[in-house]
Amino acid sequence: LLPTTVLAVEASATEASWVFGASGITPDYTDAATGTLTEAFTAANANTDETNKVTYVQLNTNVTSSDVSKPFQLNSNKSMVLDLNGKSITVTCDSGTTYGIYTYRNSSLTVKGGTITAAGSSSAYGIYAYASDVTLNDTPAISGTTADILLTASNYKVVLGDNMDKPAVAYRIKSNSSYNHVFTSGAAACDIDSSNFSDYFVSAEDTKEIIFDSGELKLVNKPYVWFNTGSGTTIDQICLPYGGTATQPDDPTWGGYTFAGWYADNAYTSEFDFGRPI
Repeated sequence: LLPTTVLAVEASATEASWVFGASGITPDYTDAATGTLTEAFTAANANTDETNKVTYVQLNTNVTSSDVSKPFQLNSNKSMVLDLNGKSITVTCDSGTTYGIYTYRNSSLTVKGGTITAAGSSSAYGIYAYASDVTLNDTPAISGTTADILLTASNYKVVLGDNMDKPAVAYRIKSNSSYNHVFTSGAAACDIDSSNFSDYFVSAEDTKEIIFDSGELKLVNKPYVWFNTGSGTTIDQICLPYGGTATQPDDPTWGGYTFAGWYADNAYTSEFDFGRPI
């Protein structure tokens, strides 16, 4: 008889576990489905159970994806709670815009703890929220080469949820929409107020900025001041920070006329106050 060789092969840990449930439950992963993170997203996108419409996913290992710009996508009208479980998702791609996680119209994504990183030769975003809401719990570290979170379309938001550690909250949030957005309904959870919000949130667009208003962070268009000099000296418009004041320019000249001052109305009845916040 020939000797028999038995090879011991260690089974690799599955990337993710997932279960379906109602919103707000504490998931039990004891009998969860397991597989790759891609398979977890596929299951979430195929879930049509209106009673258990939320897909709860727990990451079991660090996950790396390369050469695919959008490997993890949550489709329209789907809901996922992604517990990174202290692990990381890293997405890199050398072609096209790269997304760590891409969420589509009217979907809802909650991310707990862990790390999401996106990098590429072109633009890269840790989370892309297209007409969808994102909630952040347990201070996940989210980063992208271009911005950490890209939010598009109106009336959608990034919410700072439970157990957010103030010193670690520093997300670069960008919007490419002309609409205003409420970026968070949980600013108080991080003690963000009008005196310090700019330390935590950075707008990525020159014509827009994030302001703190009535307890919420909003994206607004920066105000402009135009100087109408008739046929006189041309003066460039000024783009101001929200609540800023315009610097009075040099008096314009126009042959045969004497400059009488700057006015806020076409009837020349209300002088423009350069000390008034705009």
